[in-house]
Amino acid sequence: MALDINGYNETFNAFIDFAAQSIKAGKSKAIARAGDAKTQNLADRAITAAKGDWIGNVGRLSGNRDANNTARTLFREAIAEMFGGESRIPPKVKEAMVMADYGKGKPLTARRIMAIKNAIDTSGTTEDRMLNAFKAPGAEQKVLEKGFTKAELPKLARATNFLVKATGMDEMKAMEEVATPGSKANRLMQYGGRFLDNAQDFANGLRLIDSFKEWFAELKRTVLPIYEKPNADCDFSTADTPTKRNIDNLLLQDDKMMGLEKFIFEELASNSAHDLSGKDPEKLFGFENNAAMRFIGRGYGKSVLSTIANIPPAKRAVIYAAFDLFTHNATNTQEAYEQNLYGAEHRTTIAADNSPTFLARLIRHFDKLEAMHDNGTLTAQNILDKLFPDIEDKGDYDYKAVNEYFTELSITLSHEEEEVNPYADLTPDIINNTMNNCGTTVQETVKALRSGKTPPIPKMLCTASVALEDFDGKTKGGRKLVASDADRPANYSIRGGAKDILKGDNICFGFTFPDGDRHITNSNHTDNIPVICEKVEKLCGKVHVAQANSVMLMLCQSGLTPLRAGIPSIGVSCNEHSAVDYSLSKDGKTGAVTIKYSSPAGLPFHFSWTATVDVDGNVSSTPMVAKKLKAR
Repeated sequence: MALDINGYNETFNAFIDFAAQSIKAGKSKAIARAGDAKTQNLADRAITAAKGDWIGNVGRLSGNRDANNTARTLFREAIAEMFGGESRIPPKVKEAMVMADYGKGKPLTARRIMAIKNAIDTSGTTEDRMLNAFKAPGAEQKVLEKGFTKAELPKLARATNFLVKATGMDEMKAMEEVATPGSKANRLMQYGGRFLDNAQDFANGLRLIDSFKEWFAELKRTVLPIYEKPNADCDFSTADTPTKRNIDNLLLQDDKMMGLEKFIFEELASNSAHDLSGKDPEKLFGFENNAAMRFIGRGYGKSVLSTIANIPPAKRAVIYAAFDLFTHNATNTQEAYEQNLYGAEHRTTIAADNSPTFLARLIRHFDKLEAMHDNGTLTAQNILDKLFPDIEDKGDYDYKAVNEYFTELSITLSHEEEEVNPYADLTPDIINNTMNNCGTTVQETVKALRSGKTPPIPKMLCTASVALEDFDGKTKGGRKLVASDADRPANYSIRGGAKDILKGDNICFGFTFPDGDRHITNSNHTDNIPVICEKVEKLCGKVHVAQANSVMLMLCQSGLTPLRAGIPSIGVSCNEHSAVDYSLSKDGKTGAVTIKYSSPAGLPFHFSWTATVDVDGNVSSTPMVAKKLKAR
């Protein structure tokens, strides 16, 4: 008998119904009158056993060993049939079947039935067999050669199990499909969350990916005329606000569809409020109902979007909610579009120039923000009061107060004359870099820099800058950035002393791989840049495109946030291209790649920190440690 969508055959479901009814009725021990069934058909006998008049006769029949044994035999046959034979029943399920009151002529209790069901659920049934199939000789080697790690085998098996249940696909074909990068099943596996909870949500996910592609195409078709002729008499009702505001970033290039899918589907995966069975694409993906789409569409700038991309999806909800509170028009209106279109004086969101600093503040105080979000006290007033103590005039607690403060701060920092600029000894760039990378106030930043201490850099800010096109299922985004950065390492200098240029040995970027292979790059050594990217791809595995992209991004200026934010604290100036040494290593079990950043030889100071990139591309960094060397 074939498995149904939930993994249970008809016979087994009959016993589950029997157990559920018994427990609901307060009967912990109830037997089935299976021995009275006239038919020899397995399913019919089980159903007769489960749905007969046994509940009222528990006491009288409790000593009927024949009836008890028949019910247990049917139950065992039902379970064996589910796994394709008694020898294939998982050990966890066998253990549940032989405990205490099972197999001794006693009544088959409802509690025992449910215990066996739980054992089956936790053992994974088909999933368990799929895992064994992935681990079989030859099969495991084939999967590992593709670039997957042993730690990923259970996730591959789970996704395969759900794909088989959702589509009826042949198991061997399903295994291949899940292990193919870019396939719908593989993408759902990477999004994880609710899509790996059960077969039904996985089936919904497969449908939603198809629906998303159609929705994206329709969205593009609808709004392109509006973009090309913004003053025309267009019907704005069929296009959502963020697309109208940010169409050049979202729709003009088809390869950005995958980036948009990533954000939206990670939102669907992590937010239980979304109804995955919904049929209306606009309600699932659109501006009004999907927080990720609403956030992306406001056009806060690539750096903000990049930071959000590397924040765990479950935590993004807090950031989305905070930004929502500082946006006046969060609805789909022609007025909102026109205000954004016709200049800064009509701007309805936090200015793009100020949004990175705003986000840095939110992330630095994320625990406070999350607590307010969880207890229902997340308001614009509370955010400004607790996270922005340096904003004296908070106005009406909206985006204007934030914009005005940061605008005035920029003007203050731009003064070059020392007599009118109290921060002239630090330079505006040093203060801005540190403030934006640490989420500190200007007062905290200046105090730390002048005392030789680096403000702590929030973990979620130590990430690569990833743009939408970098999620297209290829590594061209990462390769492009490495090529643009690896040929121009810069020197260091004593802060405030333009003539004191500090030159490390060879002033170049050094890349050392786990096999000991080392490459250096500078303006005269660029031929090996493609080789470096190829070695990164090989190290990560062809199937881990997101990881390879993030590693490449961390091997250029995108990964030097801790350096730019921290090195000024020991009296040294640098920029985003300052020379560093990169040493790469890989965890053989998890597949995570760790990059150690360290100072080139020949400098009068040392620094180091690490960044670890998981197979899903998420990045986490350790704080930078820097110290001056004693003069000899």
